[in-house]
Amino acid sequence: MDMTRRQFVKVAGAAGVSALMGEGLAACATRDGYDVVVIGAGVIGCCTARELARYDASVLVVEGGLDVACGATRANSGIVHTGYDPLPGTSKARYNVEGARLFESWQRDLGFTYYKNGALVLAFDDADMATLEELRLRAQANGAPETTVIGRDELRELEPNVSPEAVGALSVPDSGVCDPYGLTIAAAENAADNGVEFLFGSPVTGVEASAEGYRVTTAAGNAYAARAVVNAAGINSDLINNMVSSAKLAIAPKRGEYHLFENTVHAFTRTMFQTPSDKGKGVLVGVAAFGNQFCGPNSVAQESRTDVATTREGLDEVLQKAARTWPDVGAGNVISNFVGLRASNADTGDFVVGQAEDAPGFFNAACIDSPGLASAPAIAQDLASQVAGYLGAGDNRDFNPKRTPAPLLVMMDEDQKAALVAQDAAYGREVCHCCHVSEGELVAQLHRPIPAGCLDALKWRTGATMGPCQGGRCTARIAEIVMRELGEAEPPLQKRFAGSTLVGEDADGQAVRLDLGDGATASEIPAGKGASANSDGAANDAAADEAAAPAGAGEATAPAAGADGGGATASEDDGPFELPRAHWRIPGSRCAGVYSARCTMDLMDALGCLPGENAVVWGDTDLARRCAERLRAAGASVEVVLPQSESLARVDGTPRVEEAVFEASDGTLRAVPCDLLVVSAAMSG
Repeated sequence: MDMTRRQFVKVAGAAGVSALMGEGLAACATRDGYDVVVIGAGVIGCCTARELARYDASVLVVEGGLDVACGATRANSGIVHTGYDPLPGTSKARYNVEGARLFESWQRDLGFTYYKNGALVLAFDDADMATLEELRLRAQANGAPETTVIGRDELRELEPNVSPEAVGALSVPDSGVCDPYGLTIAAAENAADNGVEFLFGSPVTGVEASAEGYRVTTAAGNAYAARAVVNAAGINSDLINNMVSSAKLAIAPKRGEYHLFENTVHAFTRTMFQTPSDKGKGVLVGVAAFGNQFCGPNSVAQESRTDVATTREGLDEVLQKAARTWPDVGAGNVISNFVGLRASNADTGDFVVGQAEDAPGFFNAACIDSPGLASAPAIAQDLASQVAGYLGAGDNRDFNPKRTPAPLLVMMDEDQKAALVAQDAAYGREVCHCCHVSEGELVAQLHRPIPAGCLDALKWRTGATMGPCQGGRCTARIAEIVMRELGEAEPPLQKRFAGSTLVGEDADGQAVRLDLGDGATASEIPAGKGASANSDGAANDAAADEAAAPAGAGEATAPAAGADGGGATASEDDGPFELPRAHWRIPGSRCAGVYSARCTMDLMDALGCLPGENAVVWGDTDLARRCAERLRAAGASVEVVLPQSESLARVDGTPRVEEAVFEASDGTLRAVPCDLLVVSAAMSG
């Protein structure tokens, strides 16, 4: 990336905490003062930054995470509601209807995934049918697109797999689905192309009035003057508001858990709601923008603003409630589960958008829960107009509303793919075989206007590691590519948050390098001494892995890390397909340091580092045995737990795994501290 582009994207971190690939990005913004500081790089913050770029004003977006969309934007249902549900006269009703109408034009300009698949709100009795009529009238009052109430027979024609208990539905043909992350990064990149600066890894700890307007302070102690501030801080937007305004806000966090199914499951084409209650729109069954079926969320109040660990009770509740819509739902095809937090207004339940009455120049986009995604373009346009009016800012005559997305092979026909590979052979080297993501696609995201700031950013931008194996067969190869591209000789690589290192660290925060003595062999200590896999990715046994993988698991294992002749690696093994933790319904934190046996050994091969010094291996496969042996030979402490003896009841730790909790057949729980958890139980049958 040339420096003229790179200067717009900064990562600031505390001592000992690096961004994705080390210290490659500058640790401060390009100036001390800006016309506008936007707090938060979720969908509201990034869309607002994009709209602010239309005006002649300097803009800085400050984000606590290592990437855009690190909060509620990344963990929600991805539905573009039409506006039939919000109460007439509320901010939710206004922005929902206005925002949904903007999606098609925004998609044309920015190039993100969005389409109208329609929705059905199911009724199960006469009382529900009466509620559906109320919703139909509410849609009219809000100015939303037309909806109709349909009966049992028409419902069955539209969705044959719906529960026989459903007696009718509200048909919402204009309802759509969107990739929330895709919209957010698209808006952010377009903003960056038009001069907006971004500062990641910088939680805001203070906002106070000053002679310039406001002074925004980050956890690292950096301070930025701003003539105006936009508060788009998501779950913490009430806290930011309360730093400057006497009109206090209060957010009541609500957690919602989800199940994501592998892409062989196609029960419904529309979004299937149940008649809403005072807790929200209820557990739905939907189709994600990338095609997978999912169900969720439940709605559980909690005090924590950071706890996104799944629970066994919550996951069971989601499946139980989803079964009312989808009787054949089950956990057998689940490849992932996750939690999203909603920033619900504890007082009015409505959005808070606009300038605080007692804080001129301080603009809120606070308490944004559902339908926040659908409302984002309208909120952004309104806020940007208000801010520009306050500043007296004129138009930016050089503003370009268009963004050219990075190539994605799954969106191309065969001729387009062939042409791209002819231009750059890296697009012909498949890295993630479950989702068919190439090396070229990964490399491109490291050199975009906003480079990927963590490994999960690569996942969300390309789809890599989102398939049935959940990265078990390609994470190590992706790490190699990242380090090669950014010229990093040492890890740590961050998975998602600051401190979520891909490999273990010693007391000084340094990666634990493997001691490869002269007498070491590939079977004793990882082969290749950290060498990169062949660049053409040709070393893999497609036939063996295809035979071992379950239906829908993709074609073959990822190219073997360290497969340059340095000795046998895990990816060359012909053993069973290791199912991800979600298949086993293992709740807990989505922390770094939880891998399959294959992934663990591949990381050792690829990076020459220990994935963890205190390991627990839960598994009964040959891969689990080999992994335990190699970890011990490399100096790690290892405890092996057999699934037949104890089930894995929970995983805890933030941002890396800290303990695994096991449950014996008599219900006894046992917590085992660890910084590496290897899950290697094989598919039965």
